[in-house]
Amino acid sequence: MGWLSIRGEDKTALCSVGYRCRRRTMKINITNRDYRALLDLIALADMVLESAPEGIDTDEYDAFIQKMLSHAKSFMCNELVGYHRREDRYYLSEDLTESMDLLAIMKTHTTEVFWIELPRQLAIRDMMEKCGTTEPEELSPELAAAAFLTHVEKYESEFMENDLDNLRIEGLTVSDEEIEEFRMALVEMLESEANEWEDEESETDRPIPEALNAPDPRFTEKTLASIHRLVESREFASTEEMSEFINQALASGEDLVDPSTLSELDKAQELIYEAWQTTEGKERVRLAEKALRVSPDCADAYIILAEETARTIEEAQELYEKAVAAGEQGLGEGFLEQHEGHFWGMVETRPYMRARAGLAMTLWAMNSRQEAIRELENLVKLNPNDNQGNRYQLLIWYLAEGQNTKAKALLEKYEEPSASWLYSGAFLTYRQSGDTAKSRAVLKQALLANPHVPLYLLGRKRLPKESPGLIGIGDTSEAIAYVLAANFLWQKESGALEWLAANS
Repeated sequence: MGWLSIRGEDKTALCSVGYRCRRRTMKINITNRDYRALLDLIALADMVLESAPEGIDTDEYDAFIQKMLSHAKSFMCNELVGYHRREDRYYLSEDLTESMDLLAIMKTHTTEVFWIELPRQLAIRDMMEKCGTTEPEELSPELAAAAFLTHVEKYESEFMENDLDNLRIEGLTVSDEEIEEFRMALVEMLESEANEWEDEESETDRPIPEALNAPDPRFTEKTLASIHRLVESREFASTEEMSEFINQALASGEDLVDPSTLSELDKAQELIYEAWQTTEGKERVRLAEKALRVSPDCADAYIILAEETARTIEEAQELYEKAVAAGEQGLGEGFLEQHEGHFWGMVETRPYMRARAGLAMTLWAMNSRQEAIRELENLVKLNPNDNQGNRYQLLIWYLAEGQNTKAKALLEKYEEPSASWLYSGAFLTYRQSGDTAKSRAVLKQALLANPHVPLYLLGRKRLPKESPGLIGIGDTSEAIAYVLAANFLWQKESGALEWLAANS
């Protein structure tokens, strides 16, 4: 148990009841648990104070909060309170300010305030308009009260029955950019919901497979596609409302989509999801062939055949070309031009994008390098967010072909702390300027981000034959993945490995 000393001013003050009293120092005994609860209350207070209007002085509150936070170490809560030396201020950690319990309290509070205040403000507006005044004080108290209560009840009844469905603001339009931003937010949320649901399902309903026999990670797309079909014909006022709807649908345990409503292509894709779940190659092939009988536009079916049945690179290329053609047919004429820049966010585009990525790899293997590069360039153009990670292979191909200007532009477009980006940047800087202060500085940044890369590039550690399935930023798995892809660049570039050895 600790204690806090709260010291008042050394002067008399008039209490609210009219008596004079002296503020004194007093000790309040509180436990570590009490102090932890106090931090929660401070976090809630901070959320409220952030919305304080201009002109309201909150310095006194801030000073008190700073005083309370300064005792964090004494109550073994220093992991929840940080200190900014330059600003000489204590602050709450993200673990505390982003606590789901606290955010839920604030969300409930703001929701309740919203539904109380909205009918009130609309009633005041109507009252003003009907009475021909802009000042409530000009109305008699009786008239104002009657008009106000009537309109409040009217709006409360409307919102209770229809929520915000019938509320429209005249003259207010939604731009295409805003629609697209909302769509992308929807897709990200659906992706998160699908992954969380699949993780939960794998822990409860399905036996956990051995690592080497794990189902295809693409199988998780099944849930995302089902959720997407579930919500695409509905309208939601917010992502929160949509999220609640999705969670309820998932919790029900019922099929998310009525099978009778699926198109032939959707039915074929369902067979592909089944194929991805199995680890048996023959079964995958059987399901892929069955999917093509259901719909010849099933691009993923051709991809499975390319992965499982192709005996030569030429056979694989032919199957990937069929996959691309099927994907284009399935999306429809003009789809690519209409939605360029927003692919991958739409689940139906993914088989086509997988097909083009696979085709690019076969083209490179057949030494059709410029064609392979164009394929990946087009994919990045269709989906600038590059959810597939095509930029990593494209960057290495640019460097391999000596297309340094394009490589530099790509590095600048996607600034990120990955080993692939930082070491490729160091490689390019060395190629262009040699052993200079500039190239060494760039290499230093790469070494700080992932010190394991030189060990594999210089042969101090043995490389595995295959890239790791899971990659962690800054660890050996990331280093292995990069070196397996880019080792030939460093081996071919004159003096590059010597320079790396001397500066790492």
